[in-house]
Amino acid sequence: MAYTITLNSSTQTVNRDGDTAQVTMVFSSDGAGGNATFTMAFKNIRVASWGDLEWSYDFEDALLVPGTYKLKLFDFDGYLESLFFGSAYADLEKTALVTLTVNGDVKYIGTIQEDSVAYDVGERSVQFTCDPNILALNQTEIYDTDGTTPLNPFGYGETYRLITDLLDDIFQLIDPSISYAGGSLMVVQDWHFWAERYDPADYKVKENIVFTELRQLTTPLYFDPTKGLTTVGDVLRKLAVDWCCFAGLIHSQRAFFKKLFYYDATNTQTLGTVKNRIFGYKYSLIDYVEATNDVGQTIVYTQGTNSHITDRYLKRDTLPGFYYDYAGSPTKGSNIMAVPTSEPYPGTYYIFKASDTNVPGGLVDFGQLVANFWYHYRHDLQHSRVDRIIAHGIDYDFLKDFTDDGRLYQPIGMKISLANNTTEIDALYLGEA
Repeated sequence: MAYTITLNSSTQTVNRDGDTAQVTMVFSSDGAGGNATFTMAFKNIRVASWGDLEWSYDFEDALLVPGTYKLKLFDFDGYLESLFFGSAYADLEKTALVTLTVNGDVKYIGTIQEDSVAYDVGERSVQFTCDPNILALNQTEIYDTDGTTPLNPFGYGETYRLITDLLDDIFQLIDPSISYAGGSLMVVQDWHFWAERYDPADYKVKENIVFTELRQLTTPLYFDPTKGLTTVGDVLRKLAVDWCCFAGLIHSQRAFFKKLFYYDATNTQTLGTVKNRIFGYKYSLIDYVEATNDVGQTIVYTQGTNSHITDRYLKRDTLPGFYYDYAGSPTKGSNIMAVPTSEPYPGTYYIFKASDTNVPGGLVDFGQLVANFWYHYRHDLQHSRVDRIIAHGIDYDFLKDFTDDGRLYQPIGMKISLANNTTEIDALYLGEA
């Protein structure tokens, strides 16, 4: 019979400002045994360092963002040594679930990375790093060993599905509780979409369809091996890059899919005393962007002038796509649709144009909007600016934007030091308030 071993620390003051923290570890086994719960004090275990919480994104690599937490424990009687390395607990999973509570609220949930465990026998201490088990995404394959037979991990048909449902299914590989409707998955993308109703007998146009109403074709995501996607993690990264977003997990039960270079005035936080500011330009400039769509016909969209200088151009080959009267030709195509329920004209609509109020160009084809977006934000040195703000306090949220001294910022990196009661925030500079 499967069993668990739970270790709870006491609630302790972690810095001079009186912030408190508590940590819980839950080891699991499929072997025979009974559940057991102990205080860490009973097993002569003490927190040596409350460590750091960290999130980081680099949009040139476009990797998923895993929230990580580092912890160090003294293990004076060797109980943790036996759990991690003892033969008596060989059946115990070493990827224990770790929950950090700060000031009475859950701040982080994650599992121990097996390859991060380091036990110092002389010091009687163990340290490790936790993450939200993002390997569950990167190791879930979408094609069989022949590289062509779809495994269809979510049981889809080759049809259209709400993008929010696609994201729910992906993140629920980490934890079944994550959902957009439930509020544990944040989705922020503010483009406006223009569509026609799929009913030749009663033609209607609908403007200002929003991203969370969109349905994307599953075929290129999960049923077409020529697209180069091999795991569910690849699918999530591709969705994020195609929609000019970044994605990841704050912890194992809180996920996000958030547009880049976007200041969300409805979701902000206030900084405490700012201890230092370091201004800098992190990303090189782009002179030319090329975005390719293949929806019925292959169309290449461009913005800027190709200087043929290495690393001064950007290419995007997008899976979602739509176009309307491309280059004067009376044709249109789309693999993005919506079924808005709002009156007076409900029904099935296909998306043919979109716009971004912060990017010049107006209503355009999908590929052109992608090209316009990246050119706008990567051709201007000010938009390549990433500032580091070091602020007093630990009660900050990676998903909330902020202002500092009249400047607008979107966090793309954050490191919270519990003991020092400071937070370092790397943030995209988005202009003046």
